[in-house]
Amino acid sequence: MDIYSSIANGPLPVLADGAMGSLLLNRIKRDDERWRGCYPCCEILNLTAPETVTSIHADYIRAGARLIRSNSFCGSPPMLDRFGLAGSSPDLNHRAARIACDARDRYASHGEVWVAGVVGPVIVDGAVQQDVEASYGEQVRSLLSGGVDLILIETAVSMDQVRNALSALRSLPDGKGVPAWVSISAGMASLAFDQVVEVCRTYQVSLLGVNCGSGPESFGSDLASLTQYYDGPLYCSPSAGIPDSTGAAARYPINAGKFVTEFAALLQSYRILVAGGCCGTTPEYIAEMQTLQSGAIGKLRP
Repeated sequence: MDIYSSIANGPLPVLADGAMGSLLLNRIKRDDERWRGCYPCCEILNLTAPETVTSIHADYIRAGARLIRSNSFCGSPPMLDRFGLAGSSPDLNHRAARIACDARDRYASHGEVWVAGVVGPVIVDGAVQQDVEASYGEQVRSLLSGGVDLILIETAVSMDQVRNALSALRSLPDGKGVPAWVSISAGMASLAFDQVVEVCRTYQVSLLGVNCGSGPESFGSDLASLTQYYDGPLYCSPSAGIPDSTGAAARYPINAGKFVTEFAALLQSYRILVAGGCCGTTPEYIAEMQTLQSGAIGKLRP
């Protein structure tokens, strides 16, 4: 049974985990030596603080997540190069995948929890298309070698990101049959959703959706636009609002209860298969979201 069929075989929506980066930034203070002078590069913690990354995966699994995401969002060589870590990309991504898979095997089991290898955007000056595709290929190859079950191209902000990352994945000998999901950054009005859907069909993407943004309530317009061209079930992972960063730690305005209330409204209108959280969400949010699992069954199953 493939991943898509397997995750749809239990309670719906399938729960994904919540944020990784914002939790790491809260749990490991800025002056901690484990940052090795690379704050806020969370990927370095796969090497220097694997126990903390593991504990976050474990907390999400205990909260009910059936999909956890690797700590590799900024793991491409151009993004790591901001901290002088471009050459460490293969090792840091492989470690991210292994930490997630080992946490799954320790706290759950195969078939109960899936591991997504996360690939985020490349947002750096001077990156050209061929270099970006090659960098995605290096990142994806390392995530696959670490044992992830699927590749999630997350927070897509441009057509180049989607096309380059998918091309890199499908060009790898081991990547041709790997499940691929794409999630568009909420509020990206500049992205032509019809073009995104067409590219995703070309590269055999099995799940499309939206993530990040300013909270579940703001997702309606993006999901409405996407579903004009895409009629499959959706991936949906909102943030807990826009953070207030004036203090020592970012504070997010949407608490777990409000987050779930806003998410429930989305389930009334859209066929959401996988539901999780982005920036500012925690295991508390995912545990609270278990109350939603009866709400989507009628929309996803005949």
